[in-house]
Amino acid sequence: MDSARLKQHPLSLLYLVLDQLPALREAGGEVGAVSGLRPTADLLREEIAYGDVVGRSGPDGFLLISHGKRLLEAREYAERLRAAVTRLAIDPRIAPSGLSLSIGVAQAGPDERDPAGLIEQARRAAQIAAKNGGNQIFS
Repeated sequence: MDSARLKQHPLSLLYLVLDQLPALREAGGEVGAVSGLRPTADLLREEIAYGDVVGRSGPDGFLLISHGKRLLEAREYAERLRAAVTRLAIDPRIAPSGLSLSIGVAQAGPDERDPAGLIEQARRAAQIAAKNGGNQIFS
């Protein structure tokens, strides 16, 4: 955040939640959850832009730090990632209807210095996307 602020570059944060995670956990515990999270993580690593960073956001999904993208660009980026996950080939015994993501997008303001606040903003946006039916983006 400090680097983006000093260089006056935009910084966006995507909070990605696997919609099927609760059902996977219920059906197979942590092994079931991993069966959905692992292929999603592999796909994200292949699809993210150079210089962006992806990591786990705890038990629910992933965080993606996107450098140089303003909010509209970050939303388009999130849409591309969301669509890629829906096309992911997954064993129907694991997720019969496939996998999908709810994504919350937040952008750091020019004077933003609180990473926890930005993460919370993106997390809340992802929760709204999930509660509105999932497989969508909210910012």
